[in-house]
Amino acid sequence: MFFRFLLYTLLFYFIFKIIKTIARLLFRPVEKPKEPTVKNSPEKKKFDIDSRDIIEAEFEEIKDNKNNNSN
Repeated sequence: MFFRFLLYTLLFYFIFKIIKTIARLLFRPVEKPKEPTVKNSPEKKKFDIDSRDIIEAEFEEIKDNKNNNSN
């Protein structure tokens, strides 16, 4: 009795798997080959920055203070 149940379960599993695979092959969407896209327009800049708005940075040298590093 148990052997028959196991056999029917395995048989049902394989039949279901075969039907599922066939259905997936038949009803899958048709894949169209993608054509490469060509941009004819020049790329837009992300930011519109005027060169007059740019200021040169000034840096100041940091000197080590030997009094702060004493142990």
